[in-house]
Amino acid sequence: MAFPLSLTLVLGVKLATLAHMGRALDFRLDRGTRVLVLGNSHGRDAICDSLLPGWANRCSDGEMYWGVYLLAERMLSQNKIDTLVIPMTEFATYRDKRITTKYLLYESSRMALADGDLLARLWKMNWRDLLSFYAINDVQALLKPAQVGGYEHWDHHGLNAELTDLDYRLARDGKVSTPRGSIADYTLQTHYLSRIIQLCRQKGVTLVMLNYPKYERDKYFDRSRAWDYYATLGNGLRIADYEHFQLPDTSYYANCTHLNYRGAEYFSTSIRRHGLMLQWPRQWRHTRHD
Repeated sequence: MAFPLSLTLVLGVKLATLAHMGRALDFRLDRGTRVLVLGNSHGRDAICDSLLPGWANRCSDGEMYWGVYLLAERMLSQNKIDTLVIPMTEFATYRDKRITTKYLLYESSRMALADGDLLARLWKMNWRDLLSFYAINDVQALLKPAQVGGYEHWDHHGLNAELTDLDYRLARDGKVSTPRGSIADYTLQTHYLSRIIQLCRQKGVTLVMLNYPKYERDKYFDRSRAWDYYATLGNGLRIADYEHFQLPDTSYYANCTHLNYRGAEYFSTSIRRHGLMLQWPRQWRHTRHD
């Protein structure tokens, strides 16, 4: 009798913590906001929304498509948004089997928004991790205010050191790096990307997948698997491919895949002046050279 009671108490405390975090998140945007940017650190560090009238950057480090969907579902309902911008990922991290207790705790502010579909999928993939997640009273979640996300002014210049390491690995292996597994190993990602597309269609919102500026990524990594997948998504979205966007010099990068504040301001100013360059997925895949 004592064990079920204790378990119920622990779970009750955890659920109360998640409920508190869910209420603490503020989904309201400025009235003039028409473009909402959600996603991971690539967008967080690249879109300086103070330079883009009508834009709101709410990206967070490590955000996956299921987290984007949970936020978008609420933010599109509470704000008049014309365009949702999300990142084009390479499906190189967070395969289904890598979503562990540590990651769930890291994403606890998103778990506070979880629907039954997400919980069922997580439970099916790794119920031990999910049970551990709920069995731990994450006191930090109560002490640290939950945040939706936003632009980060990053003053960092780590590109040259990273390139030295990548060149070493390329010379050592004699080939570019290829992500492990296949698209089938990322069912949580692909499922929620489909739901994002459906959500935007229902809301009459233009969905844009933005491939953020990166430095010579093609030289070191094979992304053809992910690119082929995106080309199959049809006309439910548009693609804005800025991977080879020309920056003045390498001091505008924080590393190979992120911009620092100089790069973000330069990139954002270009978007403000010229708008986003958009393509349909199949058109984009046909013109892209890997």
